[in-house]
Amino acid sequence: MTIPATTPSAEQPIAPAWARSALALTLDPWSLAEFLDDYSERRPLLVERGEPGRFDAVLSDADVERLVCETAIRAPAFRLVRDGAQLPLAGYTRDIPWRPGSFSGTAVVDRVAEEHAAGATLVLQALHMHHHPAALYCRALEVALGWPVQANAYSTPAAAQGFAVHHDTHDVFVLQVSGHKRWRIYAPVVELPLKDQRWTPGSADAVGRPLHDIRLRAGDTLYIPRAA
Repeated sequence: MTIPATTPSAEQPIAPAWARSALALTLDPWSLAEFLDDYSERRPLLVERGEPGRFDAVLSDADVERLVCETAIRAPAFRLVRDGAQLPLAGYTRDIPWRPGSFSGTAVVDRVAEEHAAGATLVLQALHMHHHPAALYCRALEVALGWPVQANAYSTPAAAQGFAVHHDTHDVFVLQVSGHKRWRIYAPVVELPLKDQRWTPGSADAVGRPLHDIRLRAGDTLYIPRAA
């Protein structure tokens, strides 16, 4: 889940109950006021719950399987990455002829499954545009926070790494849907970078020792301010 960086308002937004529910799902037991005052664009926040199934109403393992296997999903709504590089679409998609054009970049399910089993991370992009539960969650969180919200999902096989060390130019809420994942968070190279200040060092050695070494479990939330 990514949130483009903004300046937090001095006043807590007043949101309807359905929007507060999305906020509670994300932050409980922390309040919005505590988050804005102590963490937003300042430092990471880890909310440990170990509560499998907590986020299933937004996205579940079964939803991921259905989206990939049953919906004829097309790039760029999905892609595969490994060790920081995107795998060529030609290896796991095809164009289906259909007058007057074609359905381009359509998933070849068995090839996607093979690449995933071999260590590729499956990325589902812009879920707020084509997965209704995620769309409802994002809109509710927008109302509660007063910020635009979008959603991506990442499914990484055990002992694999999808992306190299990098920083984002937007704030991030990580909702650990299932399994567990290790996160290393380093000191920012650029304080609160803008959209044109993207950065990837190419090697973890370039950023020194991590400030935080975290293992997220299902049901946990991790907030990461841009550049953290």
